[in-house]
Amino acid sequence: MTVLLCRPLCAGPASQDGTVSVLYAGSLAAVMENGIGPAFVKEKKIGYQGEAQGSLGAAQMIRGHVRNPDVFISADPIVNEKVLMGPQNGNLVKWFSTVAYSQLVSRL
Repeated sequence: MTVLLCRPLCAGPASQDGTVSVLYAGSLAAVMENGIGPAFVKEKKIGYQGEAQGSLGAAQMIRGHVRNPDVFISADPIVNEKVLMGPQNGNLVKWFSTVAYSQLVSRL
């Protein structure tokens, strides 16, 4: 699992109502909606809006400006590197952090 901050959250979420938008890999839906999302709301006292998509599709939506989340959580770091990083992708992302991984995700 890799985490990308799409905008500096220290300045607050992008939405007017103070809700943090999170676009995440569909394989993480249960943990995001039943664990991390509710825990975030309880701890931070602000809103949380999650959306599950495939990692590749979500990254392509970000690159195509179809989605503009505060946070993107991908299941595959290769997607971040190939779709969101580098001059060919408008340098949308300069870095990301891998916070967990599974042997089921290929590590090239």
